Amino acid sequence: MAPTAASSSTEHHIDMLRKYIEYHCWITKAKQKGRFFRISAGGNFSKLRSELKKRGFIEQIYLPSESVFYTMPNSILLEEAQRGNEYERALVAKIIGKRPPDFVWVTRSPCYKPLSNISLLNKIYITGWNFGVKNDVLKYIKKIRETDKKQSILKYPRSYNLSEPDTLNAFVADFRMTAAIGLVTFLYDQKENMNDWFTHDINNTETIKIFGLDCAIHIILMHIKYADGHLNKDDLARCCHFSEKQWNELLDVHMHVIKYKKKIYASNELRDDYVLRINMIAPDIPKYFKKRKHDGIHNIWMMKPCYSCQGSGIILTDNEKHILNWVNTHKGRYVIQKYIERKFDLRQYYLITMDNEYVRFWSHWLCTCKLASEEFSFDDYNEQKHITNTTVQRRYKRENTENLPYHHMWSIHTLIDHFEKMGRPDVYDKKIYPTIKEVLRMISKVAVQNIELKVGRFELLGCDWLITDDYSTYLLEINRCPSLFYYTPVSEYVIGKIFEDLIKVVVDFNDDRKASTGGFECIFKMDMPDSPKAQAARKAQQLKMELQQARKMIDEVLNEILNDVITSVKVKIPEEVDKAEVDKDAAALFDPYKHKLLSAF
Repeated sequence: MAPTAASSSTEHHIDMLRKYIEYHCWITKAKQKGRFFRISAGGNFSKLRSELKKRGFIEQIYLPSESVFYTMPNSILLEEAQRGNEYERALVAKIIGKRPPDFVWVTRSPCYKPLSNISLLNKIYITGWNFGVKNDVLKYIKKIRETDKKQSILKYPRSYNLSEPDTLNAFVADFRMTAAIGLVTFLYDQKENMNDWFTHDINNTETIKIFGLDCAIHIILMHIKYADGHLNKDDLARCCHFSEKQWNELLDVHMHVIKYKKKIYASNELRDDYVLRINMIAPDIPKYFKKRKHDGIHNIWMMKPCYSCQGSGIILTDNEKHILNWVNTHKGRYVIQKYIERKFDLRQYYLITMDNEYVRFWSHWLCTCKLASEEFSFDDYNEQKHITNTTVQRRYKRENTENLPYHHMWSIHTLIDHFEKMGRPDVYDKKIYPTIKEVLRMISKVAVQNIELKVGRFELLGCDWLITDDYSTYLLEINRCPSLFYYTPVSEYVIGKIFEDLIKVVVDFNDDRKASTGGFECIFKMDMPDSPKAQAARKAQQLKMELQQARKMIDEVLNEILNDVITSVKVKIPEEVDKAEVDKDAAALFDPYKHKLLSAF
């Protein structure tokens, strides 16, 4: 018998009812477990979504009133709903209603306060020094170097906050000293043909006067004498007090010799004298100026806006006048760092989480090696060659070459293969990454004092590191809003893995302390203020203080009793007996009983 229209309609209604009940049960189960999430950020967060959904989370979208789905009846939404489509998302949003999500992912810190009641939020609140701001990082570095016994592990390019007059003056002194050392080092490295950098041909227009070289040698020699104790600080300042004209001559000879390859004008006799002096002091430069080991010779500095990110506003220059003019004509805050000339850059990830027990700091082994879009050289300082920030390099396209992939990025596995070709296959695991973890541990110990400790808060940070040609590791900066876009095949893999492991830490490990945390490794933790352990410690400390007060009170009472006893006995002591000795003997007799009583506390 053929089905009638009425029976078909009934079956359809039953199917829709069954479908609605399935959705309702699915949503109710997620509600009971606190499994609603919302991503309030642009970009591709497909991996984050998929990892949350694997764990029973349901995405709770914001449904604006102007949306066509907002006024659409639930029956139509239910009819058209399929797993993951827009109708289902709108239907779920309507069923959930105004209930706040349990997990929220945002991109900006100002969202922190309005979302204070969310159970899991990917932003922490900085109450003091902000390690994501470039001038505050300088405070962290200074604090660590003053307090941490392992501070020698921490390497950070020499940096100055240009908005502060004292540090601006310190930068100028450093800039000039760097020029002096760079010039002498360059000439010494040419020692087999150093004579060729001097000429006595008065008609040669491609020359520079020698006076600046004299200043360079003198200032280096005076600092060596100071380090050996032959000069005090005042003597050093007096011996290195040059006029602005003399300083400019030093900077000119440095730039013209190293950058423009000009020769120094000098007679043969004068040349021989300078060559001798350079050969005498240059070998001692590595010994007396250890912190300048990776400076190079070009005296290049990188100026950065304090509150910028993604490579915005960076200026690379070797010109002192340009730097000072910029500071005087721009109102923004800037820091300036010595540019490490022979290096490559890594982006690595750092996670902070807070639960009922601890605030934890995590480091991830995985990283990307960021490359420039043009072959490295000092012919010019354009960003294509020197600024490896991913957002910057995306502006430039190039074909694949043997050394530079088109997407300007190496995976950690490619980097390790490169190390193997260099004869150092284990240098990342045995030297570079252990240093990264130790430096982040130092940062964490200071950072925890500047963070609002609130359960359910976490944040993923991007750390930039410089690796020099001898595999020394420098911290460059910490980014609170790291780019998490899939720019390249490498970043797609790395960001995907970071999201996968982040959810393992934030969700799985939070539910079960035996759960895997993937590539994230806890490098530092501290008790949360309201954790059971912290509460027990506070109670123990309070009890200890109360017992100390009780002992003090009992001690005072016992002393009063002893004094009363001695006073009552003294009246019967003959005049010829020393009463002070009697006091002393009585106290000695009484002490064992007093000690026995107090030991009970």
